[in-house]
Parts: sequence; C-alpha cells; structure tokens
Amino acid sequence: MSIGWNRRITKFIFVDLVMALLAVFFGTIFVTSLLPVMFKLNPIISICLCIVCVYRPLYVFFIKGEPVPSEKGFGWTRRTKKFGIFEEKIAQAGLIFLMLAVGHFHPNVFRMNLWISLILTAICAYDPLWIFWIRDEK
Repeated sequence: MSIGWNRRITKFIFVDLVMALLAVFFGTIFVTSLLPVMFKLNPIISICLCIVCVYRPLYVFFIKGEPVPSEKGFGWTRRTKKFGIFEEKIAQAGLIFLMLAVGHFHPNVFRMNLWISLILTAICAYDPLWIFWIRDEK
C-alpha cells in the first residue's frame, strides 16, 4: 500500500512551504543548542552541501514547467504544487546546512532560548503537519 507522499505534498500552498521551512529553521536552532558539536562541520563544506541541496528545489520552483498565460502575478501556489516530497526534503536539508554555516560565522544567531525555539518550531510545524497527515484527501 502506497502512502502517496507526492500526492500529499501537492496539497501545500506557498505559505505551508514557508511554514515548514521556518519549522526547520527553529528546529535547527533547538538541535544545535543541544548538540553544539554540529558546528565542527567546516563552513565551506556546509555551504557547498547547501548549494547542492537547493539546486533542484530552485529549478523545480522557478524553471520547470511552462507558465500559464492567464495567470496573474508570480504564481506562488502553482509553483509550489510542482514540488514533490524529494524537493521539499532537500530544500529543508539545504536550509539546515545554510544555518550551520551561518552559525559558524555568526554564533549570536543561535543564542535563542531553548524553550522559545522549541515552541516556535511547534507553532510553525503545526499547519504543514496537519495538511500533510490529517486533512482529508480530495
């Protein structure tokens, strides 16, 4: 029985995608405050891994597919609907590697209170998790 990951991810609109990335951002702050050894990763390697990870999501979001002539504006939601689960997850991995590189050069970014970062992670992750796992498929 297939879970239908790609079918579930196409229910996301642009705001859900941004909220999922914000949850990863605050989750990275939470995890790195618990495990500061993560900053031992060379920032150059971290930036290279970030570039490798975000190449495909940026390609899918901006280039893949043909524009709809009747569409007004940028088409954020239409572009988000082109994402599969793979593009979503490697975009999140790219954000994690970017955060590790930024944290290496600017450690003050990670001085947020542990509980505040955990609460912000839960708040930001609530809507994408609800849409992905609980909302009825139609």
